[in-house]
Amino acid sequence: MKILNYLAFGVLVAAYSPHSAVIANPRIIEVKFDSDAVVHVSCELNRQTMIEFDKGERIENIAIGEAEDWQVTPSKGANLIFIKPLVMKSKTNMTVVTNARRYLFDLSSMGNVGSGIYALRFRYPEELVLPFSNELQQEVSHVPQAVSRPDVYPYSWQMAGDATLFPEEIYDDGSFTFLKWKPGLDVPAIFSPTIDGQEGPVNWTMSSDVIRVDGVQSSYVLRIGKIKAVLTRSGPMKPIEKSDNYGSGK
Repeated sequence: MKILNYLAFGVLVAAYSPHSAVIANPRIIEVKFDSDAVVHVSCELNRQTMIEFDKGERIENIAIGEAEDWQVTPSKGANLIFIKPLVMKSKTNMTVVTNARRYLFDLSSMGNVGSGIYALRFRYPEELVLPFSNELQQEVSHVPQAVSRPDVYPYSWQMAGDATLFPEEIYDDGSFTFLKWKPGLDVPAIFSPTIDGQEGPVNWTMSSDVIRVDGVQSSYVLRIGKIKAVLTRSGPMKPIEKSDNYGSGK
C-alpha cells in the first residue's frame, strides 16, 4: 500500500513539474535555414509576428513588395524584426539581408482567424560561422537598395512631439530620406500622410544603422505604441558639402 502511495505521489509531482507544464505552441515555429528556400509567414490583422535571426547577425537591408499593406520594424539589437499586416487578405514577398546571410519570405495576412504565426526562429548548420564570406559581402554591397550617404543635403528637418522618438540624424537628397537613431534605441514605425488624411507605412531599407526611406515626403510620423513624433521638411537651404564632421552637428 505504501508503495502505491509513493507511486501516486510521484505521478502527481511529475504532473506539476515545470518541464511538464511547458506545451509546444504551434504559433511558435522553427525553420531550418536554407538560403535558397522561401519561408512562408502567415500573419493576422491586429497581431504582430516576430522573426528572430542568429545571434551576432545584424539586419542590413529589408525590402518588401507591397509596403503600403505591411509594417516592418527592426529591433534595437537588429537581429529581430516585427511584422504587422495593416489590411486583410494581403500577400507580398520580403527579402532580408543581414551581415551574414540572406532570407526570402512570402507574407500573407489572413485576418483574425486565430492561426497566424507569433514567432519564427531559424535553426542553423553548426559549420556556418559568422561573419560571412567576402563573396556574400560583395553581393550585399551591390544590392540596388543598399543605403549610401548622399554628398549633399539640400533641406533641413524640424522635429516635434515625443523627443524619445527623434532620430539622431535626418536628411534627404531629393530622392530618398535618410534617418539614423542612436545605438541601443528602438526604431519606431515610420509613416507618411496619405491623401485622405490617414497615415500609411513607407518602404525602406537599412544599412550600417542608417534607414533609407524611398522618396521624400513633406512630413513623416514616427510611432511606438501610443507615443508619436512628427518630422517636417522645411524650405530649401544652401547645399552642405560632406566633411569629416558629417552628422556631428558641428
